[in-house]
Amino acid sequence: MRSIVRSLLFAFAGIGMTASQAQVAVGVRGGVNWAKFAAEAGSFEGSGTRLGPTGAIIIGVTLSERFSLVPEIGFIQRGFKQDTPGGALRTGFGYDANGNYSYGYFYSPGPTYLDHHLVLDYMDLAALAKFQLGHAPARPHLLAGVTAGWMTGARQYEAGQEGHKYDGQVLDPKALDMNRFNLGLCGGAGFTFTIGSSHLFLEGRYLYGLTNVWNGVVVRDINGGLVGTLNGYDRSIQCTAGWMIPLGKRVVADGAKAAPTQ
Repeated sequence: MRSIVRSLLFAFAGIGMTASQAQVAVGVRGGVNWAKFAAEAGSFEGSGTRLGPTGAIIIGVTLSERFSLVPEIGFIQRGFKQDTPGGALRTGFGYDANGNYSYGYFYSPGPTYLDHHLVLDYMDLAALAKFQLGHAPARPHLLAGVTAGWMTGARQYEAGQEGHKYDGQVLDPKALDMNRFNLGLCGGAGFTFTIGSSHLFLEGRYLYGLTNVWNGVVVRDINGGLVGTLNGYDRSIQCTAGWMIPLGKRVVADGAKAAPTQ
């Protein structure tokens, strides 16, 4: 893990040195993230998606008319939602008060639980390559690269009827043997709109997690029976909008000569 983080830091340093001789822009982006987990068969039932926020501070380093590097630092909310069949059937998923991960459903005369939510907050670094297509003022673009995240918080709760939340619990990732580091791949596409010297962009991204969120956590059903070893990998789809402001000299789209920014 340390070697991966070190490689990313070297990549950011290389981008910084490249930026001294290239057109640089800074900006922000924000939007929503639909997150779920992928897991090996037998770990737990296929999870559903849950909606959460995402946002980042971004730097655009333009190296040519069509190619740029885009380092980012931002926030993303990962996790999943586990549906229950409804009625008086309540979920038995998630961590109990003793830190054990349970699996299954049980009947109860208590509140009707519709689903179980696991919410994971991350700070992410991203090193992306951006490929511009077409011509200004509206240019399609493609994105590809890697992300490295650190889990800053974890919690779970049950959602009931009419949006009520029950049994909210803040989780300790270290005590529960959760893997706080997350390495992933990122790919996406969008449109960049030129507005004066600035740029508005809209894009969608797909995040493919390579790191198991759990470190060999044993899963048991509500009767204490062994189910298997818990595993889960992030699979997220993002929709975001952002704004970029160039620094220094201005680069006019489609190969025109650069002129100093006033």
